[in-house]
Amino acid sequence: MLLVSRDALLTGTSHRGLRLLNRVLLQQASPDHETLVATMQKYMCRGAWNGLGPDGALAERVQVERWMRQAVPSERDGFQTDAMPMLFEKEGAEQPPLAWCAMWDFRYSNIFGPAYVPESIRQAGFIFWDAIRLREMRADTLVVRLFRDEWGGDDPRAEFR
Repeated sequence: MLLVSRDALLTGTSHRGLRLLNRVLLQQASPDHETLVATMQKYMCRGAWNGLGPDGALAERVQVERWMRQAVPSERDGFQTDAMPMLFEKEGAEQPPLAWCAMWDFRYSNIFGPAYVPESIRQAGFIFWDAIRLREMRADTLVVRLFRDEWGGDDPRAEFR
């Protein structure tokens, strides 16, 4: 029998994305716990050996190399370079979550992953929290404090400007 660590399951399942998270959150509010359990059993998976981990696509070196190789930056890279506002408008798969906006001081960020998002924020899963829960628990200000504590007031996007 192969034992899979909690971290491997958490990593793999969270990489399934916001659609799964939305489905799970909606089912969590339902009195039918069995449907929630069945959904989690269907979609729970281990993290890839390095696909999105610190040595994979989210690695700092991968993002730096992407920026260095580009003859013409992407539109999103331009938004970050120009420090365009990134306001939280509403919950949705196409919108940045409140925690993400707050963490980046409501300015566009096109960098992500373990090299730039502090472990304390990733472990708490704040990016997946809805705005109401974040505000009720005053976690939006906690996210900002944890991020600033990690970076000592510096902005990690500065190396890409």
